[in-house]
Amino acid sequence: MKKVRKFIKKVLITTLIFSFIALILILLQYYFHCFDSLISYINQDISKVNSTLSAELLTGISIGAVLLIFFVLFFPMLMKGVDKRKYLISVYRGTISSGVFFITDILYKFTEKIGRFYLLISILIVFAVCIILIEIVSLSQKDEKETETRTDITAAIVSGLVFGMLLKLILVGIDYIKHLII
Repeated sequence: MKKVRKFIKKVLITTLIFSFIALILILLQYYFHCFDSLISYINQDISKVNSTLSAELLTGISIGAVLLIFFVLFFPMLMKGVDKRKYLISVYRGTISSGVFFITDILYKFTEKIGRFYLLISILIVFAVCIILIEIVSLSQKDEKETETRTDITAAIVSGLVFGMLLKLILVGIDYIKHLII
């Protein structure tokens, strides 16, 4: 518990310091407009990049979202007590499991639209696709990492599927309650 309190204290102090710096910068901008040219220059470049990204490459993803993802991805590597190698391996495996989940979810949604019979078949297909993709990724690893990789990816996919199913059940329950009330 002492470590938790110490960590929370560091987080609060860091938050206060950054808030104080932000407040000073906001007041400087508000009263003296010190950063107007910089802000307009950045806004101009960001809007160009956003329009290029959304029009040509990544429809619906803004440059801010991309920068946020990179920040969230690399920030833990700067933290004390994080095994950088294991972190990158976990991110790699999590990305693969998310990709597998995404592919199976697309397949599930596609067959769900066709009919209930195909929905049951899609569950079997999703199961088979998951196993095949997990095995491909696991077998591409070194022998000593194969079991660990298979376990991590399987656990990540299953937890994603369980969460997706719980979310679906909650949404169905909310719709059912709405129909009862209305």
